[in-house]
Formats: sequence, C-alpha cells, structure tokens
Amino acid sequence: MITDAAQIAALHTDSWRTYYRGIWTDNYLDNNLLTEHLIYWKNKLEHPENNQKLRVALDKNILVGFACLFLADDAVYGTLLDNLHVNTTYHRSGIGKLLIKEVARIGLETGHGSEFYCWVLEQNFEARKFYEKMGAINKEVIPMENPDGITSSMTCRYIWLDVKSIL
Repeated sequence: MITDAAQIAALHTDSWRTYYRGIWTDNYLDNNLLTEHLIYWKNKLEHPENNQKLRVALDKNILVGFACLFLADDAVYGTLLDNLHVNTTYHRSGIGKLLIKEVARIGLETGHGSEFYCWVLEQNFEARKFYEKMGAINKEVIPMENPDGITSSMTCRYIWLDVKSIL
C-alpha cells in the first residue's frame, strides 16, 4: 500500500486541473489546490476512517491511479466511491476499470457492496461515460457546493443497481 500522500495529492490535483477546467474557477484550480490535496491525503492516510479503503495502481513504483471508497457511507445508497483518478497518460489502458472492479470486490467481500454510488460533475462527460460503461445509472442531478466554498456545480449521483455487474 502506498503511503506517499504527495503522489496521491499530485495525481488528484492534476486530474482536477484537467477535467474541471472551465467548470471551476481557474483561480481555485491554479493556486492552493495541491496544498489543499496534500493536507487532505496526509490526514486520510495517517488517520483513515474505519470504513475507508484505498487502492492504488503503480507502474514501476510510480502512482498512475487510485480509488478511495467509504463502505456503508449512506443509508440508502450504500458504499461511496469517493475518488477514482488515473494519470491521463494511462487513460484507456484499463487501469480505471481494474480499480473500480477492485473497490467493488472489496465492497462485496465486506458485506457492504450491494449498494454502490459516486458523485460526478454533470459537465465531466468523460467520467460520466466511463461510469455508464461500467454499468452505473444516473439516479439524480443536484447542485452541490464546490470545494472553493463560493460556487456550485450540478452533480450527478451515479448508482449501481447490482454491483456484481462491475465485476
């Protein structure tokens, strides 16, 4: 298991800067985002919640993807896939698919896998297409406050009716 918060924060930041440009403000994406993510991931790695699971994909000991989930996060929708990011160089390599299958397997093995969901920005068409290919259904679209604390974005709740379909 990787314990380098800096690698995870860097990939998370690069992903947001690539896919949320034009959705969130340039000021937010270009300034303190890496520091914000570094603080977040240091905390998550040093003090993980009991229901938190993190899986990574490495290529020659370099982080190329990661997925983080929270088991039984929601009474109705179940386990939350909170983060799934793959280095853009590795897109369409199957790493995202392998990561989502791994976290789905974890959910099933721990008895928390029958309900599974994630949040996706409505304007993040590439991510939406990926989740739909993986069998997710867009259950609802709601406004959610952006991490900048100032703006909001329409956000889709994707659910899997049968998490076994991911596997």
